[in-house]
Amino acid sequence: MDSGKESILSVQGLNVSLGRRNVLKDISFQIETGDALFVLGPNGVGKSSLLKALVGAVNFSGSCFVDGLERTAYSQKEFARKVAYVPQSMGDIPPFTVSEFLELSLYPYRGFASFSTREAATNINFALEATDTVHLRDRIVSSLSGGEHQRILIASALAQRAPLMLLDEPTAHLDPAQKSELFALLNDLRRNHSLSILVVTHELGQIEHLSSKVLALKNGEVCFFGSPQDFLCPELLQEVYGVPFGIDRVGVRCYIQALRA
Repeated sequence: MDSGKESILSVQGLNVSLGRRNVLKDISFQIETGDALFVLGPNGVGKSSLLKALVGAVNFSGSCFVDGLERTAYSQKEFARKVAYVPQSMGDIPPFTVSEFLELSLYPYRGFASFSTREAATNINFALEATDTVHLRDRIVSSLSGGEHQRILIASALAQRAPLMLLDEPTAHLDPAQKSELFALLNDLRRNHSLSILVVTHELGQIEHLSSKVLALKNGEVCFFGSPQDFLCPELLQEVYGVPFGIDRVGVRCYIQALRA
């Protein structure tokens, strides 16, 4: 059934090869405006390669439309005003303060006469306030904790004011409390700031409450694309991950655990 919402990202028949190996084969899906898509699957099935293809870091065949236009129709700066990418970590960066680091995110707008210093400050303040990191603005980035790092990475993406955010395993190095806080932040951004989100993750317990759709990959191909409610069944989880699963529901909570084969 047609939801009536516009598609912010539409991918059809996407293929990625690295050397002689076909990493992704005939991948098709779409994200509607304001939705959250969780990309799931075992390690090595091509989840991160999918993100790299979407941001142009690896070559691909097939079609990728962003906000109605083919991916290749955008210049680098134009694309960065449509799509923001949040990697797993910052890597090695100079001893910047958080504010200085966020200023780097404004490169899509540099060179536009209409983009003023005041607007730059507005973008940075919006990103800090939305991620509850205003108190960190003068801290050196390398001094931040794991949870603070992830919030600043998301703030950096928000400062771009792009309508679509791609995140590569944002909870990979966080403890359970930090994971819960981060997913709550993403849910708030989606609901209150009209942000569309694609998240590569292994956090099965979060998908029913925070995702609109699930894309599950297996052996570089789409194994499932649909609602989180339809995905959360033991048979489908075993098909994707290759091990049996137990699912317990307590009130609105869903507890998922891999079982011994």
